[in-house]
Amino acid sequence: MRALNVLLALAVSALLAGLVLEGGLRLLGFGPPNTGIRFDSQLGWALRPNSGFTNSGRKGEFDVKVKTDAHGLRDDYGSDVTKPDGTFRVLCLGDSFTLGYTVDRDDLFVDLLETWWAAEGRKVEVVNAGVQGYSTDQMLRWLAVHGAKWSPDVVLMLSYENDIVWNLQDSYAGSSKPVYGVDGTLETEGDLQDTGRRKGLRRPRSATCCSARSRRSSGSRSRSPTGRASRSSPSRRRSSSIRPRSSPKRRRARPRS
Repeated sequence: MRALNVLLALAVSALLAGLVLEGGLRLLGFGPPNTGIRFDSQLGWALRPNSGFTNSGRKGEFDVKVKTDAHGLRDDYGSDVTKPDGTFRVLCLGDSFTLGYTVDRDDLFVDLLETWWAAEGRKVEVVNAGVQGYSTDQMLRWLAVHGAKWSPDVVLMLSYENDIVWNLQDSYAGSSKPVYGVDGTLETEGDLQDTGRRKGLRRPRSATCCSARSRRSSGSRSRSPTGRASRSSPSRRRSSSIRPRSSPKRRRARPRS
C-alpha cells in the first residue's frame, strides 16, 4: 500500500511539474504559435472571427498584426453585412496575398483599391475574403457557402500559379480541403474531417513555386487599415501610405452591430 502511495505521489508531482514547465514556456513565448486558424467543415480551415495573430518573418523582414472582424475576414464588418443603397460591392477571394499575410493594411492592395475609389467620390466597398493557404477550389467553395449574403456586384478571384497543383489535392499541409472535379462539380462528400494540423498552413518545401521568397514579394503589392470608416458612411477608409505626406491620415471606426 505504501508503494502505491509513493507511485501516486510521484505521478502527481510529475504532472504538476509538467504543467508548471509548459506554463512557464508559454509565458516566455515558446508555446505553439497563434495562426488565427480554425477548422471549417466546408472549407477545411478559416480565420477565427474577432481574433488576431502576429506574423513575423524569420529574418525580421516583417512583423504584421492581423485582426479579423465578426466574419473572420481581415476587414471591418459587424454582424450586419447588408449592402447600403447605392453602394457597389467588390468581393475579393484569394490566399495569403489577398489576406496580406506579410503587410499592414496601409499597404494592402484590397484596402488601397477602396481608398482610391473613395477619393474619386465613388461609393465602392471592397471586401477582403482572403485566407492563407487557399487555392481556387476553396475560394469557389467560400463563394458558394458565404457569397450570397454579401450581395457582391463583382467577384475577383485572385489566384496564384500553385493553385493548379493544389486544386487536385484533398489535403494541404496536413489539413483536409474540398476538391472539385474537372467539370466543376464538388467531389467531396459530406463534411470534412478535422485533422488538427493547422500550424500556419505553410506550403510544403516541394512547392517551390510558393517559396518564402515569393511570399515576401507580396509586400510590394499590399496595404492595411486598423480602422476603416463606417460602411454606411460616405467617408471610406483611411488614407493610404502612398498619399502625400502633407495629407493627414483619417481613422475610421466601423460601428459594430
